[in-house]
Amino acid sequence: MQTKDYISYKVKSGDTLKSLALRIGLNNYKQLRLFHNKVCLEIEHLKTEELIKGQVLYVPDAQIVNLINKNNKNETIEKENAHPFRLQLQTLNASYAIEIIKEDRTGDTKTKNAIAYTLDLQFLENDKNLNILKIDKTNFLINKKQPATKMQQLALQCSKSYYPIHLLVNKNGEIVGIQNTSEIKERWLKNKASINEFFTGHYAEKYISTINYKLLKSNQLEDVLKNDLVLNTILLPYKRANRTIETTFNSTFFKHNINFKITQNSERDKINQDIILTQEGFVDDPRSYKELLDPESAVNNPFFVKLKKIEGVLNNTFTINMERGISKNISALYKVDYTPIKSKETTVTINLVNN
Repeated sequence: MQTKDYISYKVKSGDTLKSLALRIGLNNYKQLRLFHNKVCLEIEHLKTEELIKGQVLYVPDAQIVNLINKNNKNETIEKENAHPFRLQLQTLNASYAIEIIKEDRTGDTKTKNAIAYTLDLQFLENDKNLNILKIDKTNFLINKKQPATKMQQLALQCSKSYYPIHLLVNKNGEIVGIQNTSEIKERWLKNKASINEFFTGHYAEKYISTINYKLLKSNQLEDVLKNDLVLNTILLPYKRANRTIETTFNSTFFKHNINFKITQNSERDKINQDIILTQEGFVDDPRSYKELLDPESAVNNPFFVKLKKIEGVLNNTFTINMERGISKNISALYKVDYTPIKSKETTVTINLVNN
């Protein structure tokens, strides 16, 4: 029997849905079963994908095959637009040029500083559902100049004891700790003697003592990394929650736990197939700004609940190279108004270095 839309085909030995779909040019073999069940009587429905020799299968003609393939392609594009990226931390092997511009405002007074460096990221392994990323920093610049003052050079020499750091990141793209803490401590103890010898004076001694306490006694380096604005910004597209249109994440920069509620959208660049990911957010925090700035004095003080809440916004844009599975350009703006006269604004630019 032959009609305008389909032909009846008697199944031969060795036929499968896949082989028949391939023969007629149908891209998705599962559509062959769906088509058959749609046009045949209910008693003829295929309940599984297995075919029996001699049974009749209703097969779409060439015109219908083209229509089904076109519809499948459109559905695939819609799914890609709904969930445009599936980034894996295993692909995160890259060097980024980082620039951070911080502007603090108190009344009419503004201070502005710029820090730049190269950040190297290398995936090492997956251990007990934790991804291990090797982190290294080089080529530091302060306000576009090499560290020049004694304190800047001291800070630079101390920081060299930290790196490389083996960062522990969970499957949700969240920083959870450091794997090579003992190695970092050993590096610090080895370097501290020469640092003490070269940098002298009250301020240098105080700074070195603070670093020594953080690394050997309090393990504050782990907390610093968990709150690192640049690392957390880079990892945002890897977070499971951020694959939805609207999500919430916590960021603890500016020394305070500030909750941003983010609305996220994405589109595909038709020329090079990059994903353009945009995020807009605002501060969603029930506490008053004074409670954030001075938490201890806010305890049991009823007047704090009447104060104006802090306000803040973020605007982030990610250009994600889907071929490599990494972001190649990131621009991020974080701004928080603590009081009518006090605010902090941080602009982060992250560009992939050709490697």
